[in-house]
Amino acid sequence: MLAKTNADPTDQEEEGPDGFAVIYDRYVERIYRFIYSRTHDRALAEEITEDVFFKALKHIGTYRERGCGIGPWLYRIAGNVIADHYRRRVRAVALESPLADPPSADEVQDLVIKRDRVRRIWLAIDRLPRQQRKAMLLRFSGDLSTVDAARRMNKSADAVKLLVHRA
Repeated sequence: MLAKTNADPTDQEEEGPDGFAVIYDRYVERIYRFIYSRTHDRALAEEITEDVFFKALKHIGTYRERGCGIGPWLYRIAGNVIADHYRRRVRAVALESPLADPPSADEVQDLVIKRDRVRRIWLAIDRLPRQQRKAMLLRFSGDLSTVDAARRMNKSADAVKLLVHRA
């Protein structure tokens, strides 16, 4: 089946009532494998492959106007159908998932306390001398090692350790 030539579908053999059958026979296995490689589900790949060729048959007139090869056109349809499938699936899961339980009073209080601590820490960091503030931000907010922070600041690792300690 795949041994057939990959000639452009505007060839004489593909025009007329049996033209789409030739296209189908030539590409169905390749399109199926492409879809299966992305879904890893045989039944789903078969369903999407069927949908791809249905859409291709329905819109074959628009293909001829575009003038690109039939293979890329079919692969584009396949990619779009796969994306549509996953979009619908995400929406369905979102609609089916129950709403989260509201947080308890203790959880709210803990959250408020944590946010207040974080706010106070940032205020304290803002009040530090410029070099200490930079060392602290590089080390902890920038998640850099002492050596990397030292390189950024053009200082030794010991100097950065001292700045962080003083901060």
